[in-house]
Amino acid sequence: MQVKSLVIFILSSLLALNVFAQKLEDVVYLNNGSIIRGRILEMIPNEYVKIEIAGGSVLVYKADEILKMSKEEVYKSSKPYDPKTKGFFTQSTVGFSVGDGYYYNPMSVSLNVNSGYKWKNRIHAGLSSGFDFLYIPSIPLMATVKWDIFDSRVSPYIGVFGGFLLPLDGKTVEKWQYNYTGGYLINPIIGFRNYFNNNTALDFGFGFRRAELYSNRYDEYYKVTVERTEVANRIYFSVGFIFK
Repeated sequence: MQVKSLVIFILSSLLALNVFAQKLEDVVYLNNGSIIRGRILEMIPNEYVKIEIAGGSVLVYKADEILKMSKEEVYKSSKPYDPKTKGFFTQSTVGFSVGDGYYYNPMSVSLNVNSGYKWKNRIHAGLSSGFDFLYIPSIPLMATVKWDIFDSRVSPYIGVFGGFLLPLDGKTVEKWQYNYTGGYLINPIIGFRNYFNNNTALDFGFGFRRAELYSNRYDEYYKVTVERTEVANRIYFSVGFIFK
């Protein structure tokens, strides 16, 4: 009996929390088919109703104009997606690269923020930066170009991004301290975008990534500077979120 009472109590509490979490508004349905949403300020049965709508305007309706009244969840009008929409955008992306490289981890992570502009011809172009952890922590400075293939809410795309890696630290390998001077990367990519509306979209990408890091060290014994180029050819995939 106690278990049953506990279950009923929990279900009742969850239902109450759900109702409490919902944002409600007053809705007045008129005989002429109009629907008025807002907050009822005053109501006198069989005489009139005074309701405040969005923007602060106050409307008054006689009782014989009203079909019914109710409390409902706040209505959110959704803007339909317009594939021709252009404008500035920002994209946050988490990327993963897997593949070769003697000195590298088998998988590395990159975090990037890309800001740019989308034209009506479905081309996106921008500049990107963030953090890259291919082997040493680096700051990538990249240019990006992508093109949506279709004028639709869900569209495949092709693109490429590339630029330079600015190292944040050196590393020690085989008891030698190497001084990293930077490198470059290039990453052709294919993927698809799922637009929720004109302002937000999810982005999934897959491609090939080539990165090179240049380093040097001074050999005290031979009194020469030893230079080295480290190359990583990797499979790349990413998840991003676009907003305007």
